[in-house]
Amino acid sequence: MNFGPALILVLLIAVLSISSPYFLTARNISNILAQTAVISVVAMGQQLVILTRGIDLSVGSNLALASV
Repeated sequence: MNFGPALILVLLIAVLSISSPYFLTARNISNILAQTAVISVVAMGQQLVILTRGIDLSVGSNLALASV
């Protein structure tokens, strides 16, 4: 199996948590989850479109237009 990206992510989290005492705090994790919530919802919708073989790559432009 290819565990390269997961291993790099774990290594990056370990390095950042050692170098900064604020990285693994509840407040920082809450902020990260709040900032990625919209992108996660859009990504799940895009994944559904791609899995049903209806390739539609206009989600990025729709998201940009909706944020105006």
